[in-house]
Amino acid sequence: MKHATSARFLGLPFTRDVQEFEKRVLLYRLVLPLLWLLACWVWCKRRIWHLLFQTEPSTNSFFVDGVSPASRAVKDGAATWKALDVVYNYRAGVRPGFSGVIDDFWVGGIRNAQAVRNRFIIVKQEVLAAVLEHAGPDGTRPVVIASLASGSAQAVLEAVGVATKQGCTNITVHLFDWDRGAFALARRIAAQYGVEGSLHCRPANLKRMMRLLPRVEELKPNIIEMCGFLDYLTDDEAESLLTQLRKKLQRGGTFITCHIHPNAEQWFLREVVNWGRSPWMHYRSRAQLLHLLVAAEFAAESMEATRLFTEPHQIHTVAVCTRI
Repeated sequence: MKHATSARFLGLPFTRDVQEFEKRVLLYRLVLPLLWLLACWVWCKRRIWHLLFQTEPSTNSFFVDGVSPASRAVKDGAATWKALDVVYNYRAGVRPGFSGVIDDFWVGGIRNAQAVRNRFIIVKQEVLAAVLEHAGPDGTRPVVIASLASGSAQAVLEAVGVATKQGCTNITVHLFDWDRGAFALARRIAAQYGVEGSLHCRPANLKRMMRLLPRVEELKPNIIEMCGFLDYLTDDEAESLLTQLRKKLQRGGTFITCHIHPNAEQWFLREVVNWGRSPWMHYRSRAQLLHLLVAAEFAAESMEATRLFTEPHQIHTVAVCTRI
C-alpha cells in the first residue's frame, strides 16, 4: 500500500487517496525484542550524555534516526504536527537506496505509524459524515467546525473538500493552534482541496485552554474536533476540558476526539523517537477513554450518544459524541 509523502519532506503534493486500513503485524512482532533493546540502549546513552556533557545526544540510535531521514524528521518533530505530517503522508518506495529501505521499515511500517494513518482515515470519515449530517439533505445549512490543537488539520480539510464536492455550500473551518507554521501548511492543503475560502486560522495556546473556550463558544460550532491533545492531559485536566467543551458545543452537535492505548511499542517510541517523553504522554485504555467521556457527560454507560472506533492495531480509538 502506498501513501503520498509530505510536500515539505519530499517535494510532492499532498494526496491521500488510500482509504484502506493498514495491518502489517508479523514482522513487527518478530522485531519487538530489537525495539526494546534499542530503547534500553538509548535510555542508558541519554543518561551517560547528561552526565558527561549536560546535554541530549544529537542522534538517539544510528539504526533509526541515524540512517533514516524520515525517522529523524519524526524524532525532531515528535508530538507535533510536523511529525504527524511525515507519518500521515509517508509513501513507501519513494526514497532510493539504503536510507529509503530503513525509512520504509520504520515510518512506513512500524505498527504505531500504521495506527496513526488508520486513525487519520477514521477521523476523516467521521468528520465527513458529521458535515453531511449537519449540512442537511440539500447541503445548504451552515456548518461550523472548530479544530482544537489542530496542527495542519489535514483530515478535517480533506473531509471538507469531499463534502464541498458533494454539494455542501456553507462550511466554515476554524483552526486553533499555537504554531503558525501549522497554519501555513493548512492553507496549502486547503488550497489543494479547493476549500481555502472556508478556512480561518486562530493562533491559540492550547495549554491555556480555559482562556480559549470563550472564543470557541462565540463560533457556535456544530462540530468540534480535537484529536491528539487528550493524550497529554491528566485525568483531571481531561475531564475538566471535556466538560467545558460539551457546554460550548451546539445541541445536537458532534464532538470528535481520540486516544492512544498502551501498546508494546510505546517505550521504544518514548526513548528512541522522543514521542511521549516531553511532553509526557498518558496512555489510556478504551474503557478509560469512555470513562472520561462519561464523567464529562458526553457519554452514558449505555453508549447511546457515543460511538467508539478502534483501528485494527488496537492502538488508537476515535470517539464520536453527540451532545444531546
